[in-house]
This record gives sequence, C-alpha cells and structure tokens, in this order.
Amino acid sequence: MDAPRKTDPFGKKLEGTAFDQKTRNEIMRLNDDQPVVAPLLYNYPGDAVSRQLDSMTLEDYLIRTYGVSRETIRFFVAGELSGGFGLAPDALSGFLRQSLALYLPCSVLARRLGLRTWLCATKSLCCGAPRKNARN
Repeated sequence: MDAPRKTDPFGKKLEGTAFDQKTRNEIMRLNDDQPVVAPLLYNYPGDAVSRQLDSMTLEDYLIRTYGVSRETIRFFVAGELSGGFGLAPDALSGFLRQSLALYLPCSVLARRLGLRTWLCATKSLCCGAPRKNARN
C-alpha cells in the first residue's frame, strides 16, 4: 500500500512526515530562508566578500549560513539547487548563491534559491529596481 500523501507539508512544518525533528527543522530553515548567521552579501564582484564567497563551495555556504547538515543538502536540496548546472553544491562556488540574483531577479529560480528575500530586502534588483549598494 502506498504511503498517504501529505497536503501542505510546509504549511504544517513537515509534521507527520518520516523525517526526524532535526531534518525537519533544517528543511524548514532552508525553505523559509531563515539563516542562523547573516548571509554574506557582496557590493561588487571582486570585493573581499565576493572573494570569500568564491573561496567556499555552495554547500559550505549553506552549512555556514543556514546551519544545515551536509547530508540534508545532498539528499534534499542538491538536485533542485544545482541540477541545471550539471554539478552538485559541493562543486559549485558559494559566489553563485548571490550572483544568480543579478541575472534572475524575482524569477522562479531566484525564489527557489532563496534569493528573493535578499533582493527585496536590499531593494537592489527586485522586480527591476535600480541597483544601489547591496548592504543598504
């Protein structure tokens, strides 16, 4: 017999799923874009922060920023987050996380990557707004 389908699993905070509480918390943190430490935001490519992002993998950036486990990223996030690049988050630069927003503002992909919050909060490129300082 098939397992019963859950309706609105994210609205119900994944309650009733087969995941342990730690995994549910990590998935919800990623889905709701709730970082545990401030995201690294650069002002322009080549500044110190952008070089720091480029020195880490996308997987390391997610672990650092969202406090999730490597296993959660590889099992639940890798296919959606980086599948279109032909590489997994452990091979992609952390710089990709923010730089995609410069080319995909307010798009479905940008929202799925958790970039809409950064874009709208900084009023940098959200829905065509002119880019100012990414930290203001």
